[in-house]
Amino acid sequence: VYSFPNQELPFPNTSVIYQAINDQGITTLTEIVNTDSNHALHPAMKLDPHGNVYVVWQDSRHATSAGNWIDNIEIYFDRKLVNDLFSGSVIRITKTNAGHIGGKGYAPQLEVLDDGRIAIVWYDFHENGNNSNVYLRLSEADGSFPAVNGIEPFRITIVESQDDETAHWLPTLTQFDDGLYLLWGFQAGFT
Repeated sequence: VYSFPNQELPFPNTSVIYQAINDQGITTLTEIVNTDSNHALHPAMKLDPHGNVYVVWQDSRHATSAGNWIDNIEIYFDRKLVNDLFSGSVIRITKTNAGHIGGKGYAPQLEVLDDGRIAIVWYDFHENGNNSNVYLRLSEADGSFPAVNGIEPFRITIVESQDDETAHWLPTLTQFDDGLYLLWGFQAGFT
């Protein structure tokens, strides 16, 4: 899965593309993101033991040209069950309600848990537009993500002082025998 320019979309015109390698070679391109988006970037993909495919990415379909296409970046998700197609109706994981134009989610990663739930982690400038925190959202037991308004219940880091340039960024996660492990970068000020 990767981002790729789509000439049919307006600037900045990137979409998320899926391809697989099987016994017959490389499959044809499958566009996961439909034309509701015009800037889908940083996709991540996982497979479960049954061969189902799960994809997450950052998406600027709610951003504006006045905000340089980065004033409202949300996280989206889709899945493809084995021997099936992607749903075509992607799931919006975040619905930020920040009171500033800095509500931006970046670089999502995901993990398929043994119990069937999906864990998605990302970093976001939701709090004040200058400081980023890490957020973790878990699906329901059936793998669904009910619609929510806001992302604060999913925040797992705390910026102690919103006055400095503190950042929690680029999280990743993995499942191990006894649980889910997360790792992210931390920066205080410009050091």
